[in-house]
Amino acid sequence: MKFLNRWSFRLATLIACTSNVLLFAQQSNNMAGFQNYPTSSPSQQNQAAVAQMNAGNQTLRIGIVNTKKCLENSKLGKQEQANFEKMKNQMETVLQEKEKLLEDIESKLNDDDYMDSISEEAASELKRKKRNIRNEGMQLQNQAMQALQQSNIKIIQKLTDVIAKASAQVAQDSSSGQPIDVLFTDEACTFYSPRLDVSDRVVEKMNAIFDAEQKDNAPSR
Repeated sequence: MKFLNRWSFRLATLIACTSNVLLFAQQSNNMAGFQNYPTSSPSQQNQAAVAQMNAGNQTLRIGIVNTKKCLENSKLGKQEQANFEKMKNQMETVLQEKEKLLEDIESKLNDDDYMDSISEEAASELKRKKRNIRNEGMQLQNQAMQALQQSNIKIIQKLTDVIAKASAQVAQDSSSGQPIDVLFTDEACTFYSPRLDVSDRVVEKMNAIFDAEQKDNAPSR
């Protein structure tokens, strides 16, 4: 079935791209909480950090956030990935049902003995039904792609906001040492020492934010 084959290819492409997009969500302009500099590119961020360090003649406290860790290890990241997978599976099931209907009709249309046994009106109705199912499948495919893309955008926005919020909390938290002056994402660095990685602390803050929201949204008894 051509429309279903095309659907499978496009869906696989979207899922692959989604994983990458989620991991690079920190590059969004909404990630202002990641750093104290109003710049957009890693090179500009690094230049600003060095300039501040030189100007103040003091050691700049820097932290690195690994977004992949935040996505894979946080409660929010796991929940959003599970919800996306569930949505994708539901859409695949609907399209598979259309595929089965189309295969059944095509089997009848390709069966000469069966076609000889039915009236012209019944044969015409069978062909009409085939066209309708194919059109419905194409429409469902387009709707599924749009829904998945919209869901992907919402996931990115949500994760971006929460990672930024959690990062700001980590930077301002002095309980585990001095506050951090600036936080970079791992993609902004060609190399960094593992001791600068504060991703686990960011995940802890993300989980605390997640738990608080779950508690606030829980139905009252």
